[in-house]
Amino acid sequence: MLEIKFYHKSNCRKCDFVNKRLKALIKSGLSFKLDDIFVDVDSDTSTMKYLSDSGYKSFPVVQLWDNADMVDSFCDADIKGLNRIKDKILEG
Repeated sequence: MLEIKFYHKSNCRKCDFVNKRLKALIKSGLSFKLDDIFVDVDSDTSTMKYLSDSGYKSFPVVQLWDNADMVDSFCDADIKGLNRIKDKILEG
């Protein structure tokens, strides 16, 4: 089963927007596991380092995984990224 890792922080309007879109995909019947990962940007230094070292510059971060392989990702409120993720889930 495909898995989406959704990294988000508090007081983030873009995070709220993407979260609503991801939940709408689930409600529409798409099958994937949603791993909701809250990041405390002031104290979660290991996650912040991982995201930074991976090239992400803003929140939220969305990663699509197929078992141990990340098949797509994006950061920010990227509509094209959300559509790519949706299409890849539909492809199964």
